[in-house]
Order: sequence, then structure tokens, then C-alpha cells
Amino acid sequence: MISHESAVAMLGLPWLGEFPTHVVATDPRRATGQRRAHLQKVGGAGRPIACASVGGLPVTTLVVTGVDVALRASFRTAVVVLDAVLARGVPQDALLAELRSREPRPRASTRARRAIEFADAAADSPGESVARLCWAEAGFPPPVLQQEFRDAAGLIGRVDFWFEDAGVVVEFDGLVKYRDRTMRAGRSPERVVIDEKLREDRLRAHRHVRRVVRVTWPDVEPGGNGPAALEAAGVRRVR
Repeated sequence: MISHESAVAMLGLPWLGEFPTHVVATDPRRATGQRRAHLQKVGGAGRPIACASVGGLPVTTLVVTGVDVALRASFRTAVVVLDAVLARGVPQDALLAELRSREPRPRASTRARRAIEFADAAADSPGESVARLCWAEAGFPPPVLQQEFRDAAGLIGRVDFWFEDAGVVVEFDGLVKYRDRTMRAGRSPERVVIDEKLREDRLRAHRHVRRVVRVTWPDVEPGGNGPAALEAAGVRRVR
């Protein structure tokens, strides 16, 4: 059955970077893996493997796929995938139970458990997932995700990150909102920019908001300016 990175693609989950050109499949009849030019088989003998049907093909479920990725991919990629898995309604406990059932090696198990426990269904995009990890690795307190703000005129909107103690809002600009027609909801890119500016003005005027910070992909990549931007805005590191 299709699994791992290939299952991520089939299930429509996000991924960091390009997907591998080969197909990954788990073979319940094999105890060990096998690699060919365009197919990588992963041994799955000795354990039940839950699967679903996608386009008529057997694909590992969200739970199995999430744990496969947590055990095999980088921590950043695992968090991106697991955030999306949780956002689709999969309970964190189901992922942890699946992980325990695998009885993986201690080091792999610890890393996978950390990724599962760090994952948050409220992360709205891969960029937000990576930004959240960036803040954590830099020693900042965990922000509130998708905090709603209102003023006298009504709903201002939900912000990506809210560092309440510092009064700092952080918005992740992935640029897709300006390019994707669906996300623009019939508006021109210019109109989107204007609406974002008006929304930000209302946020800045909110009595609880001291600063609004915008970050992009380069800011939250390793060595990026994201942590410095938070510190300059008044968010204190806790470690």
C-alpha cells in the first residue's frame, strides 16, 4: 500500500520541498525494505496497517501516515505534516497510540513523540508550522494561534500568532494570499494589499496590541531574522 511521503501526497497533506520522484509503499509481507529505480518498499510484516482508498488505490490512513513521517522525516517536515493531520480531526492520542504500537528504537521514538506533542491543529499553513518551531527553538514562549480580535466596528480578524504577555501580534506572509485567486475571493492583488493594511491599522489601534510584526519564509528559516524581529518587538525569551 502507498505510504510515507507518497501517502502524504495522495492524502493532500503539505510537505516541505519537493516530493521524492520514487513511490514509497509499505509491504505487509516483507520484514525488510527494498529499493528499485522508482519504487521503495518498506517492510511492514508483523503489524496491522490501517489503510484507506484514494482514487482506487490503497493508501495508509492519516494516523499511520503521520506516524510514518514522524519516525522518518526531519523534525520540521514532521511538524508541518502533523499539524495538518491534527487539523483534519485526528486526535493526538491516536497518533501517540499508533507510535507506541510500533515499538520503534528509543531515539526515533523520542523524536517522533516530540513532534506529535508539539503539533497543533490551529497552525493554518506550513509557514505557520515552521514559524512556530522557529520561535520554540529560539527560546520564546508558545504563542496563541488564531487569536480573534474585535473593536467597536466588529471583528478585525484572527491573527497567526499572539504573544499576549508582550502584546505582540505576528503575521506570517506566505505571499500565496496575493497570488491564489481562491484565497483572494475575487479581489485583485492590489485590493488584498489595501485590505491587509486597513486590517493591520485596526490591529495596531487595539488597546491590547503594542506591536504588529510581519515575517516571511526567509525569516523563519534557520539563521533567519525572525527571532531578532520578535525580540526587537519586545517578546522575551524564556530560555
